[in-house]
Amino acid sequence: MRIGKSSFYAVFRNKRDFLFKAIDHYSDQVVDALFCDATEGSACSAIARTFESAIDRAGMEGCFLQNCAIELAHRDAEARVAVRRGLRRLEKAYYKAIVRGQKTGEIQKSADALMLSRYLTASLNGLQTLARVERDRNALRQVAQISLSVLK
Repeated sequence: MRIGKSSFYAVFRNKRDFLFKAIDHYSDQVVDALFCDATEGSACSAIARTFESAIDRAGMEGCFLQNCAIELAHRDAEARVAVRRGLRRLEKAYYKAIVRGQKTGEIQKSADALMLSRYLTASLNGLQTLARVERDRNALRQVAQISLSVLK
């Protein structure tokens, strides 16, 4: 970042404060980027694009939020809260898309939108993990298709 210690600590109290602000910022940016067009067109298509985005990034460094969940959340309560807050943003975005899809008849009205949004959040994270080691994009797309089949 090319800032000195005094400048860093003038903005952030400490490295932990910086980490939690980074988690929140990342969550804001990623969820906004994933769902920037979620209100346009088909709800199922908007949700599917989030999975396709994970496949497009296959083999890259992975998701910062997911990395924090794996590395920190199990041993640091404050990190767990920050990661949970980020994952809940993703759940909420999925939830809104699902409810919209239910209103248009694209997604079964009898389906529990909250449970579906949690399932999709977990499935996306699983796909991101698999994408770190699986280079066969067709295999990743098959996993995504099965995950998305719950919407029909």
